Amino acid sequence: MIKLYFSLFTKHFSLVIMGLGALGIFFTNVGLKSILSDYEYYDYSVIVTVLSLIASFGALGLDQVFLRLSRVNGKVLYFDEKLVPIAILSSLITSFVFYFYLIHLIEVEVNGLLIFILCFSSVGIMLLYNVTRLSSMFLVSQLIQNSLKIFFGAMMVVLFFYKDLYDYFFTFGCVFVVFVLLASTLYLSRKIELKRTNKHTNKEIFFFSFHFFLALLTVSFLSQGDRILVERIFTESDFGNYFYLATFFLFPFSLFQSYIGFKELVYIKNGPINIVKKLKTIIYGSLLFSVVLCFSVALLAKYNFINLDVQSNKWIIFIFLIIGNIKMIYSLFSAVIGAKATLKEIKVMNIIFISISFFILVVSWRFIETIEALIATFSILWLTRLVIWACFSKLYIFNEV
Repeated sequence: MIKLYFSLFTKHFSLVIMGLGALGIFFTNVGLKSILSDYEYYDYSVIVTVLSLIASFGALGLDQVFLRLSRVNGKVLYFDEKLVPIAILSSLITSFVFYFYLIHLIEVEVNGLLIFILCFSSVGIMLLYNVTRLSSMFLVSQLIQNSLKIFFGAMMVVLFFYKDLYDYFFTFGCVFVVFVLLASTLYLSRKIELKRTNKHTNKEIFFFSFHFFLALLTVSFLSQGDRILVERIFTESDFGNYFYLATFFLFPFSLFQSYIGFKELVYIKNGPINIVKKLKTIIYGSLLFSVVLCFSVALLAKYNFINLDVQSNKWIIFIFLIIGNIKMIYSLFSAVIGAKATLKEIKVMNIIFISISFFILVVSWRFIETIEALIATFSILWLTRLVIWACFSKLYIFNEV
């Protein structure tokens, strides 16, 4: 029995690292809310939101192209040599766009060079994460991806005693993320043998990248677009409070969603699995987690461990829970599509989802006067995406049961 538990623990230790990363960013989000002014917390929230977007589509879909077109044989990873210069170019473009957004549009009070380095290094870390992920180095990949979140959590402990050090918060973060990028590159160069191939045309890579980018862009809009719209439509204080609530009731679901997609895509790519059984497990587990989460947060709020008025925010919390459960189920279908779907299917899925989403947003926009109405619209968009991805996954699911 002990050996069984130890085997399960080691097999899923990457989840522990994800948990540490989630705990680190959770601790930071909650802790900074209590020691920063509304304006300072607004700047922090916007920057963290941007870094989350970079983690989703910072390479403009090249990371997904890499997963799709590369293969592993033992400790040798075969990849198309055309991906490297294209990935560097896309990373620079993304970094500049988000630098311009934060410095010139949002006007955050953080050094512009730090912002650019943070953005560029974050894209690099995301690419290295996918290299190790494809090589089934799950623990290393999660250490790379969650390193900055864990570092922010450690910084938060220091800030409780030395609040003035917040002035150097992003400076320290920038130095750390560059160190992780360089150290990870050196480590991987010794652990993985890279072999360049030349099997795919630039046109093929471009079209795969474009349609994966559209898919990632739309799902990133679903994941982070609500925050961006709250920031643009409502007040800075509303945005800070919304970000704070999402930390408790939506972010925990994102942790498990990421873990499901993180492992299942590789498993589905490498061989047949029982999708239906996994789907049932996810649904039951997600519902149970919702109950435990609500009970835990309510208990913490009741005894003043956290500053949260559950009653006045009950509808926002309820919609967050609906979105969280939808995201959990969607993560499995997303992994199926990422591993199995053809370019034509991905193209059709993007067109259908974008068309329906545009219609929903146009119709609902005139009624969006509250934050509750805004996120209710996003819950409908999430449900729409789930249905589309599930329908296109159906062929692969039936073939592998």
